[in-house]
Amino acid sequence: MRPDGDWHQANLTFTDPGDAEHLVATHIAPALRDAETGGAVTCWWFTRKRQWRIRYRATSDAAADTVWAAVTASGPWSATASVYEPETHAFGGSAGMHAAHALFHADSHHILNHAHDRGDRRELTILLCTAMMRAAGLDWFEQGDIWACIADLRPPADLPAPTRWACFKTATRRLLTADTRPLRASGSLTYAADRFTAFEQAGTTLEELNRDGALTRGLRAVIAHHIVFAWNRLGLPTPTQAAIAQAAKEVILDEPSQQQVRPTALCRLCSTGGTSPRAVRDGQPDRTLS
Repeated sequence: MRPDGDWHQANLTFTDPGDAEHLVATHIAPALRDAETGGAVTCWWFTRKRQWRIRYRATSDAAADTVWAAVTASGPWSATASVYEPETHAFGGSAGMHAAHALFHADSHHILNHAHDRGDRRELTILLCTAMMRAAGLDWFEQGDIWACIADLRPPADLPAPTRWACFKTATRRLLTADTRPLRASGSLTYAADRFTAFEQAGTTLEELNRDGALTRGLRAVIAHHIVFAWNRLGLPTPTQAAIAQAAKEVILDEPSQQQVRPTALCRLCSTGGTSPRAVRDGQPDRTLS
């Protein structure tokens, strides 16, 4: 039986978990997009757990039944219904949760639209999370505090040798200080322009809610929670999450004299180094992390 209510959740268990993202992108997401276009759904998104959790907001009970049938159609997966419990307190109250759902929706769209291209996810997520923090009005050290909070949640079990770790931090510093705006307008990041807009809108909204006293939790704590959720949607392995957070923390809080990269420098870097966000990390060694 499908649970009643505004929000609905389908838990999907895949025969081969390694095929899950591809199957969601090619079978589940198109059904949800069609439902959204037809007015049956106003918002949908996913999380990756042992089961994939597909959450969608239906406009009526009849619409919910139709979407449920489409999402759970026969395939190499099984589906069960569950009650969706928004993490309202963790995201700063009802207004913060509304802003979170808007970001979850936009980000889920983009990830599944580009499921075939996983190569630069690690680099791109640092750029996106930094854009959200800047839009929220957070300064360099406030951003460092967020990374430190995440590092506490995701302590690295093991770090590379000192030389490799230094290279990784240099690459992370370049991503943390990059101005991506020129590349979003007419460069290698145009494909992710809408995604940057969604992250920046979330940051702007959270800053406004915080300024108006409408958040029930600290701004930095809420954004840290957003980053953890974003990494879940992206499918970043836990060791990768831990290394990013630790490197960003060390770059900002232990090496505080870094200057922001000028847009012209970033454009020059990307024009000579490649066409993906990996180019922004200039000088990063062979894959330090999986």
